[in-house]
Amino acid sequence: MDAALARLISIVVVALAPLTGCTPEEEDPAVSIFGDVTVGPDLGDPPELVTGGHLDAYDDEGTILSRGEEPWPGDRPGYYRVQELPPESHVHLVAWDDEGELVPTILAARTPTDNLFARDGELFALRVDWLDRRLVLLSKDGLGPRVEDVLDPLEDGWPGFVLGRLAEAEAGEGSRVTLRVDGEPLETLYLDEVGIAREALASTGPGGEFAVFDVPPGPVSVEVSLADGTDLEPFTVLVQEQSCTSLYGLEVGS
Repeated sequence: MDAALARLISIVVVALAPLTGCTPEEEDPAVSIFGDVTVGPDLGDPPELVTGGHLDAYDDEGTILSRGEEPWPGDRPGYYRVQELPPESHVHLVAWDDEGELVPTILAARTPTDNLFARDGELFALRVDWLDRRLVLLSKDGLGPRVEDVLDPLEDGWPGFVLGRLAEAEAGEGSRVTLRVDGEPLETLYLDEVGIAREALASTGPGGEFAVFDVPPGPVSVEVSLADGTDLEPFTVLVQEQSCTSLYGLEVGS
């Protein structure tokens, strides 16, 4: 279930293969993640690459594991590499830039036993101007925060937030997504098919989108309940201040 969940949270994970040639005394070799980082959450045509940025990896508790790099910016701009990661472990990748054009975007994954090469659109970051428009639409019916409360760079210490969308929205319509911090549930806003948060929605609508704001930094448990009453196995995402944790591509099917 871990590998499946990781894929559902925006980063592809290949099927895990058993280790060979290792004795109990040998340490598991470190693995790397490679791939293009694009502007998301949706892959453009042509894709817009994130150049001159950063892609760092953290564990579930928010401890830095590795600082990624763009190893060949001249020959392969937008292609990133994160090295020295533990195999078969949960990691959280944070894509960000120095110029402030990107909202630091957190993506969750589980590393395989060998190097991982992400496919197109699976590593991405959100632009500030995209999020600005998104929040204006989201809060049109009076729900959700003011844009300036989320994006004001002069406001220190504001909480993180989570935005997500089911991979197959119509198939998962009626699903409930709950985030918990220390066992306490946070309020989830569900968006209609055009992206407006509606008080009348108590579960995902036809568009499959949802949002959670004012999330304190640290590990957060995510629970998904399907319309038929089935509860999926909970998983952990990482939330940081002034950052968006992405659950775009969350699958709820078998």
